[in-house]
Amino acid sequence: MRWHPGFNTMRNVINSGDLGELHSIVIYTNGSLFNVSSHTFGLVQSLNNDIPVIWLQGHLLRGDQIIVGDELRDDPLAEGMFGFENGVTVHARQSPRGDFEAICEHGVVTSRNNGINSDMMRRREAIVHGRTLSELIVTPFPDITMASWTLRIIDDVVDSLDTGKLTTGGDVRFARANMELIFGFIESHRQSGARTSLLLEDTGIRLVQHGRAAHQPLSQHRPR
Repeated sequence: MRWHPGFNTMRNVINSGDLGELHSIVIYTNGSLFNVSSHTFGLVQSLNNDIPVIWLQGHLLRGDQIIVGDELRDDPLAEGMFGFENGVTVHARQSPRGDFEAICEHGVVTSRNNGINSDMMRRREAIVHGRTLSELIVTPFPDITMASWTLRIIDDVVDSLDTGKLTTGGDVRFARANMELIFGFIESHRQSGARTSLLLEDTGIRLVQHGRAAHQPLSQHRPR
């Protein structure tokens, strides 16, 4: 998602400061921790310029049924919240909406349909029946030129090899921060939803998906 043109434009709008400081981000479809949250968590960290996360509170749907000792018997659906060092808070939800919403001081930016569609609303003061009220007005969102994520990743890697610069995906610290969030949600659930600080020590938890066949490749090379 770090290479998606729609999400890149969303990050540019946030970073422009046009809507004021970023206050919070809502993930409306957080999905399962290892298969989906690994992407959604990475995206919202990117939207907040990879500022370190310092606390979290997590709840696993059916968590009490699938955690047996130190074994996690399935990839759990997760909800909860976590906070960045700069005060921005993320709310991770499970809902039919596949949206990401950034709430700023003077407006809101919403990305829909996996980053393909986006809209923006700006706050303004209005006089209604003699009273001054705050309202949100739809504002044009910058045009998005869609492109293949895969090709953008390849171009980024080639540029990194040529120049020595980090890729958009950053270095191993970004991956570690993401993994700590995943295991932090599990540990918070094990502590009855307690607020948990990062960095985590070894919790001993391991994912063991019993009775599941290995995923087969989407395509296979077949000799002629």
